[in-house]
Amino acid sequence: MRRAGIGAVAIGLAAIGLATVLSGCVTGSGVDPDDAAGRAAVGSVVGATLGTGFGTALYLGGRLAPHLELAHHPFRKGESYDEQLGNAALKKVGGKKWNKRLQQAIRNLRSLVHFDHLYIGGGNAKKIKFEPDPDTSTISNEAGIRGGIALWRD
Repeated sequence: MRRAGIGAVAIGLAAIGLATVLSGCVTGSGVDPDDAAGRAAVGSVVGATLGTGFGTALYLGGRLAPHLELAHHPFRKGESYDEQLGNAALKKVGGKKWNKRLQQAIRNLRSLVHFDHLYIGGGNAKKIKFEPDPDTSTISNEAGIRGGIALWRD
């Protein structure tokens, strides 16, 4: 699996992993971790977290776009992205089906926002068993800590 390096973009995007570490909020910053994730990015970038649910953020030219709450948007079979891709769904349907769902979600995101790059983090990113397209990378929770540090520097 392709993993993002810890360069300038990855450090900015790394706050995605911090979402898992800090249970959904960069403590004291008032910034949603998914929203903080893409602040160093160029082009159109989507940050997504896989954990308890499915978090997303969209960046255009390194700037956070209006908040996009896809977690609660209908995804498949009358259920939301959270319900189909969250940790409970992974446990219920198993890794093989969950990975197929995730591949469909990535195709949906690509069609919806035409991203230049998608960064996936969070506790369940390590459960991805398919080779993502070149425009998609995973980042570790360790990278999330570095992203949080970068957030506080600004």
